[in-house]
Amino acid sequence: AMALNERERFELYERLSEVLGEEYGGRLMEILPPTTWQDLATKADLAVLKAELRAEFSGEFASIRSEAATNLRIMVGAQLGTFLVLFGLIVSRF
Repeated sequence: AMALNERERFELYERLSEVLGEEYGGRLMEILPPTTWQDLATKADLAVLKAELRAEFSGEFASIRSEAATNLRIMVGAQLGTFLVLFGLIVSRF
């Protein structure tokens, strides 16, 4: 099935309006896709896309979690080092 061009869609609308009346012809044209049915996504297409996106995001989120954990260890180590230096300075004054 080929997609209708604008002229063909208009001609179809005109004929439908003649046969069914303008209101019903217009309603029918509203539900007809402006493209071929093969171009529309099916539920199965969406399920495949969903699975692909989940897999991709799962890997990305794992990478982000790993990076965040590494950065947290670095920050805690830096703060601990700063605390120890300050504690050493305070203790050396007494």
